[in-house]
Amino acid sequence: EIMTDSLVWTTLLIFVWIRVRAYAIDYVPAAVAMLEKTNINILGGFLSFFLVLFVNQTNDRSSRCTVFPKLAREGSKMLLVWQKHSFLLRRLTV
Repeated sequence: EIMTDSLVWTTLLIFVWIRVRAYAIDYVPAAVAMLEKTNINILGGFLSFFLVLFVNQTNDRSSRCTVFPKLAREGSKMLLVWQKHSFLLRRLTV
């Protein structure tokens, strides 16, 4: 599935294009020179925190979408079995 996902390939191609382009130029752009004076560690920490938070919320949402319907399906089967047995018990006691 992941091998046919266009988003994965598009992201990979953009990354490769940026790396090839950055390697091919001989000068340092002004924006990159400005980044040398900043503290990238703060940005990296923030992005890591944001990524963990996003993955956690996505996993929770995915879990709710898959686990609860399964529990509801199993619960409805158990309810049908209980109704069947209670009906049989009522018939036996009458």
